[in-house]
Amino acid sequence: MTWATSTAPVVLSTILQVVRADTNLTGVQILDQDAGEPEAENICFTGNVKWENDEWVDLGAQRRQEEYTLDGFVQVRSPEGGDVPTCSARAFVLMGEIERCVRDAVQQGAATLPGPLNAAFGLNAAQVTNIGVVPVRGIGGASGTGHFYQLDFGVRVVARK
Repeated sequence: MTWATSTAPVVLSTILQVVRADTNLTGVQILDQDAGEPEAENICFTGNVKWENDEWVDLGAQRRQEEYTLDGFVQVRSPEGGDVPTCSARAFVLMGEIERCVRDAVQQGAATLPGPLNAAFGLNAAQVTNIGVVPVRGIGGASGTGHFYQLDFGVRVVARK
């Protein structure tokens, strides 16, 4: 019997698909790693996973419960003449869009398969019991070509596999 050791890769992949497909984010560069030279508006899921809890619930049945956070950031740059508060406001709007995308995927999944989070994230053997997007840190400043604001966020997941 083959089984994945974590739900994190499937959850991250699904979040990327959902966010990339969202029409409210047209024109925003969606990345699955830090690509270096950013566009004006970027959403980046770094691929970093921070496990807060990982325990075997029933070792004989190979069931485990894991709690982790998927790291990401929103970065907004403005040309000369822009300012940090404008970039900051837009970064929070984009983070709200990520949260809405995840919430919408959960609700749409609930209509077709049992277990709303399970269905939304295509996890047959796993059960995502909780997911949420939380801001972590904001940084603003000036660069040679204008101003920027970066809002680091985490997608917090509790899953049982």
